[in-house]
Amino acid sequence: MARAGEGRLSRTASSRGARRCVADAYVELQDARELAEYDNTYDISKPVAVKHVQTARQAVEAARRLAVSRDPVYLLFLRLMVGSAKVARKR
Repeated sequence: MARAGEGRLSRTASSRGARRCVADAYVELQDARELAEYDNTYDISKPVAVKHVQTARQAVEAARRLAVSRDPVYLLFLRLMVGSAKVARKR
């Protein structure tokens, strides 16, 4: 029999892991994009490209789980991102 709050703890830990997955993927893929864009000597190999695709897929799946679960931290992040995009457009 599960103790009170035990399911909530695992759901919180799961959300934390999903948020971490999305954040880590963003940093990794943004660094790779900047390297490819600004380093004229950069030559991507197929295994590296495949790894980037896998990272992106995992992050999208984690983001979907966060959205479906209505994770409050993730939803706040999305609101902040939409707000910053509106501010940037007005400049």
